Amino acid sequence: MTEKRPHVSLSERLDTRYYPAWGPYSKEHMGFSRRLSDATGQRLDCIVVPGIYRGRVFVPSAVWDAGCLVDAATVDLSAVRMLHEMTDTLSAEVDWLSGPSDTVTAAVRFRNSSSLPVSTCCHILLRLAPPRLKPGSDEVRLSVEVPEELTDRWSAAADYVDLFFARPRIRDSLVYDGYRRGIEPVQGSVHGVAVASGWGATTGDTMIATLRCAEPGFRSLGVRYRNASDTDIRIRLKLFPSDESPGVVDVQTVEVTLPPSDGFQVSAVLLSGRPESACRLDLETVSGAAGLCMDGFFCFDDVREGIFPDPCSTGLPADRPAVSQALTQRDALELTYSGGDRFRLFWDHRYDAMLRTVETRNLDEVMAHLTHNHVQLHVRDKRYAPVPGLYEPYYLDLFLRPLAVEAGGELSFDFRIDGPAVAACSQTAGHSRDATAPRFFAFGGDPPEQGIRHGANRLAAVALSNVVYPVQIRGQYMCHTTPGRWWDSVYTWDAGFSGIGLSVVSPERARESLDTYLGADEDPHRAFLHHGSLVPVQAYLAKELMDLFPGHENRTRDYRRLLRYYDFLVGRGGSSATNPFRSSLRTTFAYFYNSGGWDDYPAQSMVHARGIADRVAPVVTNAHIVRFARLLSGFARLLDDEQLPDTVADDLEEIMRALREHAWDEDAKVFGYVEHDEAGQAIGVLRASNGENANLGLDGLSPLVTGSLLSHERDALIARLFSPDHMWTGIGISTVDVSASYALNDGYWNGAVWMPHQWFMWKTCLDLGLGSEAWRIARTALELWAREVQESRRCYEHFPLSTGRGAGWHQFGGLSSPVLNWYAAYYQPETVTVGLDTWIRRRSASRGVLSLSLQVDESSESGASTILICPGYGAATESQVILNGSRIGFAVYGNAVGVDLAPGAHELSVSCVSRENGQASPR
Repeated sequence: MTEKRPHVSLSERLDTRYYPAWGPYSKEHMGFSRRLSDATGQRLDCIVVPGIYRGRVFVPSAVWDAGCLVDAATVDLSAVRMLHEMTDTLSAEVDWLSGPSDTVTAAVRFRNSSSLPVSTCCHILLRLAPPRLKPGSDEVRLSVEVPEELTDRWSAAADYVDLFFARPRIRDSLVYDGYRRGIEPVQGSVHGVAVASGWGATTGDTMIATLRCAEPGFRSLGVRYRNASDTDIRIRLKLFPSDESPGVVDVQTVEVTLPPSDGFQVSAVLLSGRPESACRLDLETVSGAAGLCMDGFFCFDDVREGIFPDPCSTGLPADRPAVSQALTQRDALELTYSGGDRFRLFWDHRYDAMLRTVETRNLDEVMAHLTHNHVQLHVRDKRYAPVPGLYEPYYLDLFLRPLAVEAGGELSFDFRIDGPAVAACSQTAGHSRDATAPRFFAFGGDPPEQGIRHGANRLAAVALSNVVYPVQIRGQYMCHTTPGRWWDSVYTWDAGFSGIGLSVVSPERARESLDTYLGADEDPHRAFLHHGSLVPVQAYLAKELMDLFPGHENRTRDYRRLLRYYDFLVGRGGSSATNPFRSSLRTTFAYFYNSGGWDDYPAQSMVHARGIADRVAPVVTNAHIVRFARLLSGFARLLDDEQLPDTVADDLEEIMRALREHAWDEDAKVFGYVEHDEAGQAIGVLRASNGENANLGLDGLSPLVTGSLLSHERDALIARLFSPDHMWTGIGISTVDVSASYALNDGYWNGAVWMPHQWFMWKTCLDLGLGSEAWRIARTALELWAREVQESRRCYEHFPLSTGRGAGWHQFGGLSSPVLNWYAAYYQPETVTVGLDTWIRRRSASRGVLSLSLQVDESSESGASTILICPGYGAATESQVILNGSRIGFAVYGNAVGVDLAPGAHELSVSCVSRENGQASPR
């Protein structure tokens, strides 16, 4: 059953507002979670742990392959099906279904395919989870409370108006992870983030803040800070009588001394006047030292001066609920947490239940170790005794047992949780299931190859449900799509491909991803949201959305934000340091070690092993900057009110000239990494110790994506790409040329096939009119993916050449997402796919006829670009294609019509006939 996509405005920034209150948000364990306050980042996790009674338990860890897999999901995440693999003959399936009234129902089904009965059990675990201090850390954020009498006299430093370092930094306008300049997560800070990151280390560091006080006329100003250095830090403070820009003489100037401290404390100074309730505060470092953390400011009404202990109280998160079973039935209980959030849990009265608590930092091991503890109501393994001051997660465990499953049979039951927003909590269990089953997302089309549709549907479910909460961006907690739950953070390059894949499943989620990474229209702190490899995939995602919705209202805003992104990447915007050489070649190694997302790519590894990252320009960075420039040109042509800056066209010519002059290796017929001397002059192509070009691989072929090669360069790279002696293997395009002396067959990227860079090559083939070669890439990938999902049920990262089997993270969206685009391009009805040089100006569909207005770039390298169109009904062979009023021939790839178009403007329509009662009739 194919799900109808919900309508969501593409101009709205969706982020957390798009995601439902209940969803698969936990990083720690597979299950369903209820987001609570986005101000605190808390969530309530519900985890189903199936087991064999008085035998094994199967804790569904989300951070390794514990046998719990997402099998299906709806686009809006209101329903997710999770499959728990237990034994070869025993499994449990859980359908999570959230309702509009803040309830979630879980339908649990045990299946026993053996010839003997099995006694099973089920643990239903509830846990209030505080936010982590930072991504990838097991450290949770401690609770910090400002004294009640000072809450309206407190101003957080992180809410500053502006901040500057005396010595400009290359990250001043590209702060990592989307934070504001100088801000980072700090344990013990009031809001979890504070001004740190080296601010205050240098004389002349400055900040502008606004002080807010409930009443005017405060007497002294206190600074809550921590100084990890061994010397005093002195800050000059200037208070202006209002929060407007200064221009008055009535200003107070004082200095505050911040002595070294083990933890947070307050340094207060007396004021000569009594400021207004809202005033401007300018700070400047008089004498600095590394190690300062400034959390905020207190406006004291009583007279205070000097250093005194921190008035804030810091403690472990409060996560132990008050539990009540004083309801009308014994199969229900109520939980009330310290913040006032109330939940009610109803379960199936047919089964015996025990209510226990488990307190541990390692649920997976503790539950396995204590499976034979049948009587203890509060469980804590002595091996994991609590450590004073260390957070110990607290789980409520509703233990249902025994659950007998007959030989070859099934056993099903439901439970329900009512969330805090339910107006009138029901007093009954209400186990009757909704008569309407969830409409899980499923692709249309019917590929003849076995398992291809199933493999694409499984990946769609994984891509949709790979959402974690909370992720902190600019100090705000929000939901975020992640390539896999092992990564509970933003990731620029993976997120771009997540968005590209989601564009054919949920365009709304793709739009949300693009908006999140492009950020606000004007943001001096981040040219774009950066974490990891600086491959500008968001530019390609914007192009995909532009082709899906040619006239959508956000396109002008996208263009302007992309231009800011581009300016930084090319070395012209803000604090960018990507253009350090005299060769005109760019490099992003100053920002991240990884040039193209390929961790152990040989040339990249050689650069870092030799310690020359500051003197080498990788090819892939420059290739994608050129294509980025061309994409901006296409955007500008389609927008009436935008003019492409002359600098963008100049960049394109300059970088292509530099690549040909310095990077082209005539002997190897590839482009190589370029080394530079200390003066920034190019000195030659990077070579391995045996003299071989170090860039035999996809980086060396990446200029294909530019669309700006000379014919002999293009032909040489295409020949290498599809040669079984070099790049082409039985399972797709290898990351590294198999003929290279440094090639492996079992590395992470070196010796494996991945999907993302194959997507770039596939798009390039469409641009070059190489429809058969594009189909070869897509078909091979789809068949490879289908085989692996059929065999293992898993959606992996990559495929090592040694076996051709999947490896890496087992529920991977992100970089594996191009599989979704390939399926849609060749099998999903009414899908239109174009290359990077072709733009869809208008599209419409009626009565089985797809009508398109297309623009093929006049500067396209080849004489024709291939357009793929899946007809809405019937087989592609039954289609007819009308180009500019005349019927033309076409090729068929899968169930897609392939049409080759020359540069220029075109009007194209595709209709299909279907066989009804033995007759051919148009639909």
